[in-house]
Amino acid sequence: MFELRHLSASRARPTARELVGRGLRQEMLMRPGLRESLAAAVADDPSFGYAHAGLALLDLLLGGPVEPHLAAARSHAGTASEPEQATIALVSRCVRVPAAQRLVEARAHLARYPSDLLAIILGLASVDRGETGPRPAIDLLDLVLPAHQAHWWVPGVLATWLAEAGQVRPAWRLAERALAAEPGAWHAAHAFAHVAYATDEHRQGADWLDRWIGEHRPEGYALAHVTWHVAVGRLATGDGTAASRALLGVLTPASPEFGVDAVELATASWLCLGAGDATLAHRVRAAVRRDPARLVAVGSPLSATAAGLLLAAAGQVAELDELTRLTGQRREPVYRQVVLPMLAVCAELAVGDRDAVSHAVDLVEPDALARLGGSGAERDAFEHCLLLALRGAVTRGLSPADGGTG
Repeated sequence: MFELRHLSASRARPTARELVGRGLRQEMLMRPGLRESLAAAVADDPSFGYAHAGLALLDLLLGGPVEPHLAAARSHAGTASEPEQATIALVSRCVRVPAAQRLVEARAHLARYPSDLLAIILGLASVDRGETGPRPAIDLLDLVLPAHQAHWWVPGVLATWLAEAGQVRPAWRLAERALAAEPGAWHAAHAFAHVAYATDEHRQGADWLDRWIGEHRPEGYALAHVTWHVAVGRLATGDGTAASRALLGVLTPASPEFGVDAVELATASWLCLGAGDATLAHRVRAAVRRDPARLVAVGSPLSATAAGLLLAAAGQVAELDELTRLTGQRREPVYRQVVLPMLAVCAELAVGDRDAVSHAVDLVEPDALARLGGSGAERDAFEHCLLLALRGAVTRGLSPADGGTG
């Protein structure tokens, strides 16, 4: 099994190894199940240090309690194979260092163990696109690509980053190759979306993605994000109604939800308003108003800014004030220099002062949005939202007179 090449010398129970392989395959397809499979593996074989290290890694990346599984991984390292020991040591080092250093650690590890899928996940999650752009991710994937030529995952992931870097022809070739080997390869489909965006083939890209979604039924973030790309394509062809309808299909009782659909719904609801269709914006506003406090959290710069857009469109002034206060406590410069000015725009929008909105937009530096992270398409969407704020399209589109009663 391709997913288990790094574990070829493992002494763990075969059934436990198979569970890890199943979880890694789900992750490569951008489907849920990695954590559950790793947990099942350590239940099947409590001495499986690699699986414990995987759970510790997920906690590190997602903000969970790292120490319990890391301690278990270390305690069983002595019976693990040498490649597994190296992975346990990698995770142990990375819990003590910032994300930029984690990327350095992952690269050094992958130079020796290019088949370690957990290390690839760690390395890519440590790339700060807002500060460095796509180059570090491309370099990491180029490093391991020779060991993955016969498989579809790394080429598909690399295709997305190449498209983001403007290398659309190699991106297209890699994505096509990945999808020929695995038609459900989410990253390759995502790469096609970026190629279509970069080459202005919006209608063709949206039509192709629509068909791919119908055939492969992604879930959660994987569904919300490629559907957002469909909506962006529809908007680019002037069909705000089709864009709104596409994202209405991904709403769940938990929407908008950080890490799943908050960025997508925040930007698309504003963009659809600007295109003259308020249906999605009304639904999203109603969802926000049911529980606005859940959006008062400072995650990534991108998600914090999205929360500001959502709260502004819902007129949630108190929650916006609290989000601004929490953002001001972050020490990273991007929060002070980029997110706070964006939240100031949102706050003035929520109050409804057009002159103050205009002044707040002027305080957002022209190149500031590049530091938010996310893709070029996402940053373009936030820039468009600033223009809509200047035009007053958001407050007009959600006024009671226009039917926006929530």
